[in-house]
Amino acid sequence: MATEAVFAARGPLRASSASGLERHLLRHPGVLAAEANPVAQQVAVRHDGHVIGADGVEALIRDFGWTCGGEIVPCHLCRDETPAVEAAHAGHVLAHPDAGHPAGEMAAMAHEMGHGAGMSMAAMVRDMRNRFLVAVNALLLKRTKLEGIRRYGAG
Repeated sequence: MATEAVFAARGPLRASSASGLERHLLRHPGVLAAEANPVAQQVAVRHDGHVIGADGVEALIRDFGWTCGGEIVPCHLCRDETPAVEAAHAGHVLAHPDAGHPAGEMAAMAHEMGHGAGMSMAAMVRDMRNRFLVAVNALLLKRTKLEGIRRYGAG
């Protein structure tokens, strides 16, 4: 029974380390395919569930020296978790109107950065467009200021 899973994994941001992790995983029985992406900080693994489970794959990732945050599972599949599991993760979940989770430290950080849990996609696009325009304007202003200094001197 082949199972495909994506794991949150953090390691050095180099292509060579990603291919090294892939080779490390493929050397172990039950691992059928592996694709590491250090930029996305994810490792996609196809494995035989009868030979090695998700916990075993996590252990292999850690053995290689990368940090593994476990299998990435969509929020709608996690809603039925037991209260003990939810309590263990209460400090770092993002609040979502449908998730039923309390606002944690990640939600507070997102709020400080100007993002809201209930933001629609259109609102997020508008927010990011505005941030981009502010950054471009600041860059142009700095460039204009530097050209003026070069042309007329600092005085």
